[in-house]
Amino acid sequence: MTAEQRQRYLRVLAGEEEPRSHLTAEELIQKAKTLKSPAERTVAGWSKALSDFLGFAGVGHPTAAAREHAVAYRSHLLERVKPNTAKTTLAYLGGLWSVLNEIYSDQPHIFQGLTKRIKVIKTRKVEVHVEDPDSWQGNQNHLLILKILYFTGARLAEIAGLMAEDLLEDRILIRPNEKRSLKTDASEREIPLHPRLKELVSPLRGQQGLLWPSQFQQATSRWGVNLSKPAKLITGVSPKGLRDRAATVLRGAGKNEALVVRLLGHTPNWISSEYGAVPWAELVKAVELL
Repeated sequence: MTAEQRQRYLRVLAGEEEPRSHLTAEELIQKAKTLKSPAERTVAGWSKALSDFLGFAGVGHPTAAAREHAVAYRSHLLERVKPNTAKTTLAYLGGLWSVLNEIYSDQPHIFQGLTKRIKVIKTRKVEVHVEDPDSWQGNQNHLLILKILYFTGARLAEIAGLMAEDLLEDRILIRPNEKRSLKTDASEREIPLHPRLKELVSPLRGQQGLLWPSQFQQATSRWGVNLSKPAKLITGVSPKGLRDRAATVLRGAGKNEALVVRLLGHTPNWISSEYGAVPWAELVKAVELL
């Protein structure tokens, strides 16, 4: 217990202060979900980080944890995982404690500022070169998913969890469904259908529901996790590599960052992005470059 907690404990025993009700880990995550509307992966990250931290601190409730526990946990992480992994875990916990701080205004934000001193060395991106998809060989379903990734720059989970209803004559709708959420609000978008995809996806429109339900992994609640190895065998790169290639092609063609961000479904991080829109005709031209 901290000195402050000991004093409060004594005041409660003396009848000078009402006992504080503790918020359980499950209740905190539920409140965070209500406020932030996160993706399933984010919720899973919250749950794992919170469970690990509370176990390390030896406390049963988030409201019982102190700054000393948070600082010690940071050291614990840095001894066992890479700095960027530690930073991600602490960011998950920091987000939860921001919610906790809103609920209990006198509850200290024990993770505030803990990631600032963690130095993350970013690897330099290299240009990705991939053979033309017509030369690829492999499982037909894998080939189709990977070709859509090649000609859209979309995330693997976005395409692996597509429904037949998401395929229109001239575009692919990237939108959440009951089985697959999206990473952020900016992920919901429409991607022009590349000319070389039109014939490939035409037969899929006659189906109903999820196109590749077997790509869902129940244990992790994630889509396409078993496609990484086949992707490298078929294309020479990971699914993420196909996304990197798309961004490289667009920037190499001189396309502005607003268009790249819009097409890839990233969250813009500059104020001017709140004004105006990217014309559909420009998105069509961009996709044709892929």
